[in-house]
Amino acid sequence: GATKNQVDVVSTATNTVIGTIDVPAETLYLTLDTARKQLFVANGDETLGPGAITVIDTDTNTVKGTTPLVGSPRMPVLDSQSGILFVAQTDEDNGPGTVSMIDARTNTVLTSVKVGISPADPALDAARHRLYVPTSTPDLIDVIDTQGNKVIAHVKAGRAVDFLVLDAPHRRLFAVRMNGITVINTKTNKPTAVIKLPVAVDNGPPALDAARQRLYVPTASQRGYIVIVD
Repeated sequence: GATKNQVDVVSTATNTVIGTIDVPAETLYLTLDTARKQLFVANGDETLGPGAITVIDTDTNTVKGTTPLVGSPRMPVLDSQSGILFVAQTDEDNGPGTVSMIDARTNTVLTSVKVGISPADPALDAARHRLYVPTSTPDLIDVIDTQGNKVIAHVKAGRAVDFLVLDAPHRRLFAVRMNGITVINTKTNKPTAVIKLPVAVDNGPPALDAARQRLYVPTASQRGYIVIVD
């Protein structure tokens, strides 16, 4: 929004701002729940203290509740079928991270799972009940069984994973780092290949065309390239 503590509502029919919603703290991420007509706003500071999930009613564009968190949130991931919102959080003292499971119907924390240091944005395979959480301990991806709510595997994916891209139909997970991509078999939770990139990646999440088996990776802004991976 115009300030750190607002969310702007834009009409895509008229391309105009039709509302502004005040939220408690800086907006870090947005996740939409169309089934329940609500928007989850991950609030907080990227480096300091606990955050919260602010819940907005998208019919009225008003705040309907706030769910406190133990750490600073990463991108929330919603399993729309089960109605569970998964929120990875970092610890301000660089201690173990946390993944909270939130009931999207009541906006209450059901349980939490400890993961490695400084978790990044997770990826969800809802059909197989797996949540993949990149961490810095030591450069592992923690695999969480979302039915048992426990970490069942640690996958070594290389240093400083920035983004995860799930290719569920082909049972693959792409762990994208600054200068390479580790390809992981999600059936075995084992790396199967490492792809070296010709230029550095640090400019936003990649896009996957699973049907054509193409991964489009934006590179550092000063280079101006998009790398296409088969």
